[in-house]
Amino acid sequence: MDMEADRDTFLLAVGGGITTDIGAFTASIYFRGVDFALVPTTLLSQVDAAIGGKNGVNLDGYKNVLGVIRQPSFTLICPQFLKTLPQSDIKGGLAEMLKTLILKDREGYCKAASLLKRGYTLDELAPYISRAAAIKAQIVESDQFEIGDRKLLNLGHTFAHAIEKESGIPHGEAVAIGIVLAARLSVKLRILASQEANTIEEDFIKIGLETKSPLKPELLFSSMKRDKKRSGDSISFILIERIGKCVIYPVQIARLEEALYDLS
Repeated sequence: MDMEADRDTFLLAVGGGITTDIGAFTASIYFRGVDFALVPTTLLSQVDAAIGGKNGVNLDGYKNVLGVIRQPSFTLICPQFLKTLPQSDIKGGLAEMLKTLILKDREGYCKAASLLKRGYTLDELAPYISRAAAIKAQIVESDQFEIGDRKLLNLGHTFAHAIEKESGIPHGEAVAIGIVLAARLSVKLRILASQEANTIEEDFIKIGLETKSPLKPELLFSSMKRDKKRSGDSISFILIERIGKCVIYPVQIARLEEALYDLS
């Protein structure tokens, strides 16, 4: 208001996931919506946060409680921004990138994991950034309001949101742990072959991603019980059938509590 923005204002949000989320959320509610565009400058925002039109902010420590779904006029992804990032921020983005490849692209995941394990340049990483962004955009285009396949993008996030909230570790690190726990849960429920789960965990370790939850099972369970994906006595998880194919799978609360002690 102080800058006299009006309905014809065009908002350009340049920055990481928090900046693009706040910018998009503000644009979506100001004067009932003004046009906006996003220029994500972190790896996590380039492959995930700035794609899809979900514009949310946290409330009372819970993630994305307030928000809207509204698409930007455009999103500009330039990997050259990543040159300014510390390695810890890059690793967080790698977890989200690999998550998306696990969902839909087995070959892409295997090639990306091989590259990351041996070392890489930004030019070598760029095609996988593009591929992960394209996969998410395709999923969102077919299911903007998260009725079906868009839910798959939550792979690892039911665990991750609880870990992030209770331990304070960065989102990307929590997602890496969440993916490994989702793989282990998939094995326990006889959805995924143990060899596939071992491949994911070993890849993540060699890449330098976190794989161990810092939370005791009882605290993890207590936090997960309040997840927004809970419906009655079950929580909707995204589980892995194989690298390249995931499924939506409701898990009973009682069964989850028992499983968490085995997974830890």
